[in-house]
Amino acid sequence: MAKGKKQSKKKPKSVAVKEVNKEKSITLDGFPSFFSNKKVASIILFAFSFLLYANTLGHDYTQDDAIVIYENDFTKKGLAGIPDLLKYDTFRGFFKVEGKAGLVAGGRYRPLTPIMFAVAAQFFASPEKDAQGEPVLAQDGKPLKDLNPQGVNEGKGKTLKFIFHLMNVLWYGVSVVLLYLVLLRLMSIAGITSSYAYWVPFITALLFAAHPIHTEAVANIKGRDEIMCMVLSLAAVWFALRAYTSKNIKDTVLTAILFFLALMAKEMAVAFIPFIFMAFFVFMKKDFMDSAAKLIPFVIGFGAYLVVRFSVLGLPGGDEPPTELMNNPFLNVSASGNVTTATGEIMALANYTPMTFGEKMGPIFLSLWNYLKLLFVPVSLTHDYYPRVIPADTGSNPLVFLGMISYLLLTLYAIWGVFIKRFHAAVGVTFFLVSTFIISNIPLPIGVNMAERFMFFPSLGFCFVVAIGLYRLAQYLNQKKEPAKFSEMTVANILVGLMVLGFAFKTITRNPDWKDNFTLFKTDIAKSGDSAKLRNALGGELSVQSQKAPYIGTGEEKKMLEESNKHLTRALEIHPNYKSPYLIMGNNYFYLKQFDNAVATYHKALHIDSGFSDARNNLEKALEQAGITAGQQGKISASLKHFEELILYRPTDPKILFFLGSSYGQAGNYTKALENLLKAEQNNTDPSNNARIYQSIMATYRQLGDAANAEKYAAKLGGG
Repeated sequence: MAKGKKQSKKKPKSVAVKEVNKEKSITLDGFPSFFSNKKVASIILFAFSFLLYANTLGHDYTQDDAIVIYENDFTKKGLAGIPDLLKYDTFRGFFKVEGKAGLVAGGRYRPLTPIMFAVAAQFFASPEKDAQGEPVLAQDGKPLKDLNPQGVNEGKGKTLKFIFHLMNVLWYGVSVVLLYLVLLRLMSIAGITSSYAYWVPFITALLFAAHPIHTEAVANIKGRDEIMCMVLSLAAVWFALRAYTSKNIKDTVLTAILFFLALMAKEMAVAFIPFIFMAFFVFMKKDFMDSAAKLIPFVIGFGAYLVVRFSVLGLPGGDEPPTELMNNPFLNVSASGNVTTATGEIMALANYTPMTFGEKMGPIFLSLWNYLKLLFVPVSLTHDYYPRVIPADTGSNPLVFLGMISYLLLTLYAIWGVFIKRFHAAVGVTFFLVSTFIISNIPLPIGVNMAERFMFFPSLGFCFVVAIGLYRLAQYLNQKKEPAKFSEMTVANILVGLMVLGFAFKTITRNPDWKDNFTLFKTDIAKSGDSAKLRNALGGELSVQSQKAPYIGTGEEKKMLEESNKHLTRALEIHPNYKSPYLIMGNNYFYLKQFDNAVATYHKALHIDSGFSDARNNLEKALEQAGITAGQQGKISASLKHFEELILYRPTDPKILFFLGSSYGQAGNYTKALENLLKAEQNNTDPSNNARIYQSIMATYRQLGDAANAEKYAAKLGGG
């Protein structure tokens, strides 16, 4: 060996080692440059997502925003409310009492997005004040923020709503970009270096961004739970994939933390557990056990979430299913006959009995078929699928059979495609099936037949399968394994363009329907006319709007109230034991000054629920006005009847005691008149009422022939 030459210490390898843990560098010729530039592609996707929903930024609150935002005392406390949001179920801050978690089977524990709303309240909302300008306090004495200011402060409310909507749109854009980046990384780690590796992720994200079935999740502020669950789930997957290549424990820890936070937004994150398994089993061709081992950080995050959830809501099981149709659509409704209320009014009531398992399957598979239809043809969108938009008795409806066959075939394909053929499209189908199964009402009741927001997760699988299918179509048409040029995908690109344009147009034109509750309810009633909930909601909005300028005091007010009653009557035909329509109908009669009808209608609400505080409070107001009106019309017995009932609720109210005493006097029962007038004097704290009370007592004593006491009260009046 020549001097000066150092022998290499490197030992020759007898077998080439394939570095499967390295991400592959992908070059893409013959395609637009942004396809192979993930930064540019990400910007395009984000901008596209933002523009699709830019017309929601000036919208008001809608739907359940009251429950989690502007009527939730925990959210309204700002930062001070965060401990309570973590400590209690999601409904507690709205209902302000325990026991409401059972309204929907399984309860609800989703504190993450309410915490986000509370943070916004802390920094962007002013303190809430009462009519006297004093701060409004929560039950624990903490000051509340005004998240829905009206009047002179309405401008601040618009700013806050703008911020809430803006954050929804921004986070939605983030979810679209993360979807693209996750799929891009998955392709890279799997060693796919063809145009497929860029085209499929980009098109999947593009279709996902545009799909109009997402309008409910994005245009409704409360829908942020869906968006944040998606963002955090995808972030967890991204770090799980990076942990595979980096071998860094920090990435694994971050995966578990992010997945835990995703579950704190909404339970749908569990759909990504099988996705991770399939990512390694199908894309990386790992064996079953190796793929299952990659689930460990997700299982840890899920376990931590269950510990927290059960500590708040308790262990599941043992609870009877809700018997309120609005919280449990799987009830049979049968007439139980007419009953007579306390005021002699006749009302129809019904019996509600749980459906059998077989009876449930009809509505369930009809709903599942509707989901498929809406994914392919998202034309007739509505926010409301409450009873009975999906009929309880599906009978021999062929769509139920189509639903069963469709999901059976999809399930068989998923099993065959994942475990035997390891097809990429089967991953998308499986993700769709798993996430749809969660909200199908088969494993657990979810309180409603279906909802478009529930398709936020399953639509990811749908878009992925469509993108792969269109790419395979291009391969078939070109008779090539991998199209090398953009022009070789003309048919696929045209189909994508048509789908995206159609989806985008529908999304942009659907968004204005979510402007406010009144607009949403008026729009969707044409598609959900058999929903007792929507009939009640629209009736309520018509009632509220009728009392605003420019309607109040005009013929238009009467028309709106009469239309409201028509919707409420239909709601009661669907759900005879529905107390809320009776409350609103009673209010309508009150506004129409039909006080006797108002009294009778409030009694019907109380017959259904004797503890219905709103109905009781409004009944008292109606009884007072009915008594006064009857007295003015000379209907003394009717006036007495109303005041005698009212005094049972307000036994020490000097005003009602005075009215009751006056009515007895008009009826000639001076002894009872004096008894109540003296009680009115005893309980009166307003000096301005003294004169009329003294005058009536004086006159009553004179009728009873008690001159001495009559003169005594005459002296109090100054000798009058």
